[in-house]
Amino acid sequence: PADQCKSGVRKMWVISVLYVSVATLSGIHAAHHQRRDPCRDVICPPGHECTVSEHNLGQCSCTAKCGFGLSLLCGTNNVTYDNECFMYRESCLTGNFIELSHRGPCTQYDVASKIRNRPVVCFQRERDFLREHLVHIIKYEMSKTHKIKNYKRLVKLRFNICDNDGNDQITSQEFLECFRDEVTQPVRTDENGDLVLTLCLDAILNAGDRNLDMELNLGEFRHLMRPDFKTVVERCSLEGKYYDDGAETSDRCSFCVCASGNWVCTKELSCSLDDKAGNNNLEKVKDKEDTDDNQSEEDDIWSKEKNGEEYDDYF
Repeated sequence: PADQCKSGVRKMWVISVLYVSVATLSGIHAAHHQRRDPCRDVICPPGHECTVSEHNLGQCSCTAKCGFGLSLLCGTNNVTYDNECFMYRESCLTGNFIELSHRGPCTQYDVASKIRNRPVVCFQRERDFLREHLVHIIKYEMSKTHKIKNYKRLVKLRFNICDNDGNDQITSQEFLECFRDEVTQPVRTDENGDLVLTLCLDAILNAGDRNLDMELNLGEFRHLMRPDFKTVVERCSLEGKYYDDGAETSDRCSFCVCASGNWVCTKELSCSLDDKAGNNNLEKVKDKEDTDDNQSEEDDIWSKEKNGEEYDDYF
């Protein structure tokens, strides 16, 4: 009986220890989930910051406060800002797209360029932000939907989903259709948002297209969707000089912006009108010249007839 009693005590002790261990592990697991930062996996564009919602979820909101570091710059809205934080914060708060025009305060030249017909482009910063968002879609959203944790398998699955015709190549149109409707963090919130999204998706494909065939094979797609993928910083060349992304140049009839290594230009409407007016003026001048020539010929003939000279060419 004494042995049975000791055995019973040992069993109770083991069960108590196991219960305490399980309870402790459950408490640690619960505490871990409570301590997990809801903003850890949220990527926000410039001018935004991650805030925690009432449901303990991370979400992007306009930046609440900017630092006071002074680095004057001119925005594309012809307003001088203390630093980039203030510029992008105003863009977020107003819903108007504001980009860096140039470093330093705005000048009178900026007033004139403000009214110009600006081309719609995707800047490298926007392209890279969107690519990181696509990685987030694959890594977290698809993981929840398909219950797959292995990222390489998720990338392969996404490639197969995008490859509509099953030829082991993703065209620019397939790439656009595959991601466009799943983007939850807009590149821009202005009236050109949809067009900029299309341009940025195309720029992402070009960044990963290593054999320059305007398509992505599985190897290129995997490389492009690596979380640590680094895009090449491209610059625009003009007359032997190189300009950073977002740089602008113009002349009387065109306005150009450097975007992802290429100059994108628009022609001024006023120049088109001037050209049309110029052509009309040239036609009027030509008509006047023809009229003057005809009049001179008639006067010459009349003069020669008066002098008794005959010209068979005219009769």
